[in-house]
Amino acid sequence: MVKKISIEYCVEWDYYPQAASLAAAIEKEYGIKPQLIRSGGGVFEVEADGVLIFSKKEQFRFPAEKEIIDQLQNRWWESRVNIYITGEGSNWQKR
Repeated sequence: MVKKISIEYCVEWDYYPQAASLAAAIEKEYGIKPQLIRSGGGVFEVEADGVLIFSKKEQFRFPAEKEIIDQLQNRWWESRVNIYITGEGSNWQKR
């Protein structure tokens, strides 16, 4: 599962309500409290473990909360599949 989530939001355009709402939804769903990062220039970016998963500057829109929740869930499943396939973190061995 993702360990660190950050939401960088523009103070000048008052994107705080969107950032706070998304952070609350993530915390409710996963029990992880995202770090809110004040910024400028119209940014609204979401990172999971240092990987950009959403950028308003790239998408020209705000993310739907479900969209981010789903992406975080997909990242969790991808990590589980990787552990199963590679055997990382387990006693599983190739035969």
